[in-house]
Amino acid sequence: RSTRKKMEAEGVPRPTATIEYSPGLEMDVYDGRDAPASPAPCILYFHAGAFLVGDKAFGAGTLGWMVARGAVGISVGYALTSGKDGRGLGGCIDSANAALRYVRSNAASLGSTSCSLIFPPPRVRRR
Repeated sequence: RSTRKKMEAEGVPRPTATIEYSPGLEMDVYDGRDAPASPAPCILYFHAGAFLVGDKAFGAGTLGWMVARGAVGISVGYALTSGKDGRGLGGCIDSANAALRYVRSNAASLGSTSCSLIFPPPRVRRR
């Protein structure tokens, strides 16, 4: 089965929208409100993967939990250091800045008035 089908079987939501925020870069928007009466807090999520691997779909579970509690969740797909463009870590940083600028400029259309950044904690290896 595909990863998306496995996620759905576990109750992980699908994004309500996917938006291209910069050429070739997309973000998934999760908003569980049927008819938003007022703006909700916005969570901007950057997936783990040491800037080498990963995908915006990695944020679905965490954001699903937050959306169920009234937030608008956005999972950002960003340029990886392993990407073909050869931009390295600078490409990751540029992607994050572009995503933040987009969300702040379009907060009202995203159903939000504010935005917070969430970075997953690093994994700790136990010996």
